Amino acid sequence: MSQLLNIFLEPAKVFSELREKPNFWLPLLLSMASMAAVVLFYFMTVDSNWYLDHALLASGKEMSAAEIAQAKQVMPGTRVMGFFGAPSAALGIAIVSAITALYLMLAGKVTATAISFKQAFSLVCWANMPMLLGALMDRIGRRPLAIAGTLSGGLVLSSLLLAGNNVPLVVTLVALGWARL
Repeated sequence: MSQLLNIFLEPAKVFSELREKPNFWLPLLLSMASMAAVVLFYFMTVDSNWYLDHALLASGKEMSAAEIAQAKQVMPGTRVMGFFGAPSAALGIAIVSAITALYLMLAGKVTATAISFKQAFSLVCWANMPMLLGALMDRIGRRPLAIAGTLSGGLVLSSLLLAGNNVPLVVTLVALGWARL
């Protein structure tokens, strides 16, 4: 549990410990839960009519008013999107983390740097921890953004995502001696 705090205060120490004794369940579950919460809270708070209008407009298809009304009737509401989107987002985090770990393991084999899948997966999961700060900022910042979104008609989920809130794995690997140049 001390690693959870130290990943923000002393990341080099945590990554050194993880190389010897890899573990990934806590950061993986926290990452999955935070991503699911962001998606769920977004779809629970966004204006359904505005979102459906935006989704139809973003499709790029020219539609008459009658076609738009018909499309809205068959489209799921935002609450349904949230209930399906939240577990999908959580599963997506796990899948992308596993693919990244597989890449790191294979890259380690090519460069003669021995790294097991468990070590790589642990590294990836712990390197995702800044995502928790992004999720927290999403919850803290949502109220002012929701007010601004109401004034402008709404906010698209992609405009709320924080870009670049994760340390690049390559820099982490090199800096911590996980790879040789």
